Amino acid sequence: MKRVCLLIESLHTAGGAERVLTTMANHWTAQGIDVTICSFDPPSDREPFYAPDPGVKWRPIGLGPYRVSRQRLGWIPSHFMKRVVVLRRLWKKDPPDTVIAFMDVTNLTALFASFFLKVPVIISERNNFLLKRLPLRWRIMRIFFYPLCKALVLQTRAQRDSLPPRLRKKAVVIPNPVMALPSSDATRQFHKPFVLGVGRLRVQKGFDLLIKAFKQASDSFRDWSLVILGEGEERRNLEALAASLGLEDRVLFPGTVANPFSVYNACDLFVLSSRFEGFPNALTEAMMCKAAVIATNCDFGPADIIEDGKNGILVAPESIPELVRAMTRLMQDAALRKSLGEQAPSIEERFSLDSVMAAWERLCLA
Repeated sequence: MKRVCLLIESLHTAGGAERVLTTMANHWTAQGIDVTICSFDPPSDREPFYAPDPGVKWRPIGLGPYRVSRQRLGWIPSHFMKRVVVLRRLWKKDPPDTVIAFMDVTNLTALFASFFLKVPVIISERNNFLLKRLPLRWRIMRIFFYPLCKALVLQTRAQRDSLPPRLRKKAVVIPNPVMALPSSDATRQFHKPFVLGVGRLRVQKGFDLLIKAFKQASDSFRDWSLVILGEGEERRNLEALAASLGLEDRVLFPGTVANPFSVYNACDLFVLSSRFEGFPNALTEAMMCKAAVIATNCDFGPADIIEDGKNGILVAPESIPELVRAMTRLMQDAALRKSLGEQAPSIEERFSLDSVMAAWERLCLA
C-alpha cells in the first residue's frame, strides 16, 4: 500500500490550499491509499476548517503558528529548525513513500527535513511567488534548495514559464480541481441583489479596488449591496474605506462562512478583484454555482479559467475604470448575467477532480 504524507502549515485556516489538500487526502483514502496529513497545529479538540474524512490520519505536531521571521541575527531562524528536527524524527521512524508539501516556507521545511532520508519530496506553490514577497533569506534559500525537490507543482503554464531554467525542469502543471458542490440550505440571507467577493482580507485580493469600483458602479443602482466573505489583516482598513465612501450600510463583512456555496448560489454577481493569484478557487466555485463572474486578468489563473465574454468577463488588473464598466454592464443586464452563469459550469470539463487527481497520481504514485 502506498503511503503519502501531506504537509501544510495549518488545517485551521479557511484557505484554498487547505481545501485542495483535504480534497486530495479524502480522494486517495477512498482508494485505499494510506494518507497522513501533518500540520504544525498544536494538538487540541478544535476541528479543522475543512474536515478530513475519518480514514485520513491527521497529525498536528505542534510548535504553534509560524510567522516568517525577519530577525537579522542568524541565517536560519531557530523556530524553523525546530520544525525540521520534529519532521525528520517522524519520517525516520515512519517513512512515507512520498511527501507533498504546500506553500513556500513549508516547502523548505520539508526539503530540509528530508536530507539523506531518501524520502522523495514534491513541493507545491499555491500562489504567485514572484509577487508574494518573502524576506531575503527565504528567497535565497528557495533559489538553492527548491531544485532539490522531486517535482515542483504549479497550477498554470504561465507560472511554469516564469521560472528560471534550472527550476523549470522540475516544474509540473496541475490545476486545482473544481470542487463538488455540497448540498446545504442557505446558511445566511443577504438583501438582494448583491455583488459577492470571497477571499482572505489581504492586499493581494484587491478588495479595496472592489469597494471603490462598487461605489462608482452602484451610484446608479442604489438597491445593490456588496458582500465580502473572509477574514484577514485588512478588515479594519476595508471597513474604514467603505465608511469613508458612505457605504457602511451597503458593504457587508460577515467573516468566514463554513459553507460559502449557499452564498455563491444566492449572489447576483461575483467579482474576483485580485492583484495576483496562483489559481483562484473562489472563482471556480462561484462558476460551478452558475454565478455571473468578473475577474481581473492577473497573474496567474483567471485567463486559464475564463473564456472572456463566454463564461465570464476579464478586466485589466488594478484598473478601477475597467472594473466599473464591467460591473455596471452586468448590474443593468440580467439577461447577460443569466447567459454567463449558464455557461460558467463548463469549466468542470477541464478541471474535474478525476482528471486532476490522475495527474497527481502519475507524478507521485506511479
